[in-house]
Amino acid sequence: MSAWLRGEDKVREKGGPSWSSLATALDKEGKHHIATNIRNKYCLDIKEVVELTEEFKTRLTTVKLEPTIQNDKPATNYSPTQINQSNDDQQKGAEVSFKSIPATRPTVQPTELDELKGVHVAAKNSFLIHGGSIQSVHWEEYGIRITIPQGAVLPSDTVQITIAALVGGDFIFPEDTELVSAVYAISLSKSFAKPVKLEIQHCVSIETVSHCKYLSFATAPSDKAPYQFKLVNGGNFVPNGGYGSIYVSEFCLWSLIQYVRTSISYLSSLTNKSYYGQVMREERRPGREWLIKFLLCKDLNALKEHINKEFKNNEKTNDLCFLFEEDNGYPGIEFCFDKPCPNGWSVKPYDTPIKVSQSEIDNYGSMSPPNFPQRLIEIVAKPGEGADGLNHPVTMRGIKSDIKKLNIVLTTVNTVIQQSLTPSFDPVDSPAINQRQLLNTSHLVDILDILKKHGYSGVSYYYLGLCLGLLPRTLNVIENERGDISSHFRLCLEKWLQQADDVKSKGGPTYDTLIQALRKMGENAVADGIERDINN
Repeated sequence: MSAWLRGEDKVREKGGPSWSSLATALDKEGKHHIATNIRNKYCLDIKEVVELTEEFKTRLTTVKLEPTIQNDKPATNYSPTQINQSNDDQQKGAEVSFKSIPATRPTVQPTELDELKGVHVAAKNSFLIHGGSIQSVHWEEYGIRITIPQGAVLPSDTVQITIAALVGGDFIFPEDTELVSAVYAISLSKSFAKPVKLEIQHCVSIETVSHCKYLSFATAPSDKAPYQFKLVNGGNFVPNGGYGSIYVSEFCLWSLIQYVRTSISYLSSLTNKSYYGQVMREERRPGREWLIKFLLCKDLNALKEHINKEFKNNEKTNDLCFLFEEDNGYPGIEFCFDKPCPNGWSVKPYDTPIKVSQSEIDNYGSMSPPNFPQRLIEIVAKPGEGADGLNHPVTMRGIKSDIKKLNIVLTTVNTVIQQSLTPSFDPVDSPAINQRQLLNTSHLVDILDILKKHGYSGVSYYYLGLCLGLLPRTLNVIENERGDISSHFRLCLEKWLQQADDVKSKGGPTYDTLIQALRKMGENAVADGIERDINN
């Protein structure tokens, strides 16, 4: 279905990816009742969608089920101050139905928003919205989603949405607030006839409903810098959700902010932000000297993508997500070296102690270009003067995370260096692993690497988790976490390695149970490849 929506092969000869051509194809397959409903309503009920999905033998990806509000009110242009009323109206006495949402297609070269000054653009893209049906923009790689309801675009019209994800700029936010998202500059080729649903990713760990009131949308005109943001009422936030949503009709600069204090006290103890650390390696002298970089930012997709692009010439090794300890008077992450290096090796931090404060990471939004905090460690090997390998633990203090240590593992063989940075709870050796040996979280990187090597992308991680013994409630929580499919896939494997739910009843986390699960899913080539690697 994804290939059909992209218009691949001979799709365009059959009329292109349209409701009409889909209905014609379903008639040929004998699915006349579904085809009739498509022609009459452009609408499918849940039973029909399940039946159609079985027919294509694939899990819904580009076609999703979302509740849409049926309102008989005439189309209205709303200002930001009227958005709250619009949201309330849509929640009262509205009829809810389910409609299929075809994915929008990006244009080749977006050209809007070129006049913005004083900002740092991480990425920019454009999407075409065709009239006549509900459509959506899912640019989750950079933390934004937009759902366009039926009637927002006339059947004969096409609207182009251009979005720029900004990771720094000359921004001014309301007093006693802080930025907890990327900033998005959004423009339209033509105004929508009714408000659309805007969703933006945030990095706040919302634990209770009462915490939601400390988050808000903020918007600013995009005509000139500095960009002065104002609060907007009507946003919707939910506990354990990674996105906030709001109905809007005007597009300019949009972001999410969090109140950091009131006139009475600071609110830092009420909500906690999630952060992200990326470990990269740069080889300075082949076989002799390396530079390890710890880069830190808020846990936002746009920032992570920006870091990966900025340091694309460095080898990416590990990453981790974490919260700062709440009882720490001076919150920060400190990298500590608890053990001396073996003879022939030198591990030399550029700064001692290697600590980055929470406030240092938070200040990225006022910089353009952004200056993400990083800490550097220099590693030098002297072949022939001591041990052939290095297994050096780096302890991380001041944070809450499943990963408390990073092991820097290097071996020298004929002046060739093989390196891996393995997250673990304690320093571990790396003996040969057999097919039935129990695995733990220290093997996560190896498992991800071997799956990627043999062509498994993780798109069907939900079904894989079920086959490995994880329960739907666990996988549903993972599916609702912020992040993309790769991060959800990693969380799924982490739960498996932690022996959550019924994993033990399936044989525990071993390569053997992983191979069996892959075969059950029909991923025989992947299973065969892993089996060959493990047994050789």
